[in-house]
Amino acid sequence: MQKLSKRNARLKWPKEWLGREDAQGIRRLVSSNSVATDAKERKVHSGPSGEKLAVCKGTICSPNTRPLAGHIDLDLGEDVTLKDPVKVFFVPKLAKQYNGSNLEGTKYAGKRVQFHLAFTLANGYEAYTIKLLKKYKCSKCPRMMEMTSHQGRTVCSSCKVPTTTRKGAPSASQ
Repeated sequence: MQKLSKRNARLKWPKEWLGREDAQGIRRLVSSNSVATDAKERKVHSGPSGEKLAVCKGTICSPNTRPLAGHIDLDLGEDVTLKDPVKVFFVPKLAKQYNGSNLEGTKYAGKRVQFHLAFTLANGYEAYTIKLLKKYKCSKCPRMMEMTSHQGRTVCSSCKVPTTTRKGAPSASQ
């Protein structure tokens, strides 16, 4: 009986992770053995293991009223359209803002976030190390652009001017 309970407890732990875009197809999957995590806190430790992983973007789904179970609509890119959005499970009580408070409650429904994408047997797609996306002002036009904490630059979709993140650069929180 104890062997069975130990095996079922592992269903919640990530088995694979979505890796960076420098690999193609199934080679993008990163084994959980090579990623340092805190599964209880739903965090990936910074450092070499976290650098192997892709940083995904998404939108917290409404109503976001349950502290231990929420969903994020995963951004799939401009070229991909699906009938139903891909939902990623997350624990709002454990997701942290930049100021340290959690992301539970209806006021966070519709907010844009970044996260690492894990694959678990219990929840399917699951988000780890969730943070609100920061927005930066374009240097040429008034448009605000969102960038993940791992992006160093992006291109404005309106005027096509590249914008870089740097300390002291104008940003706005959501």
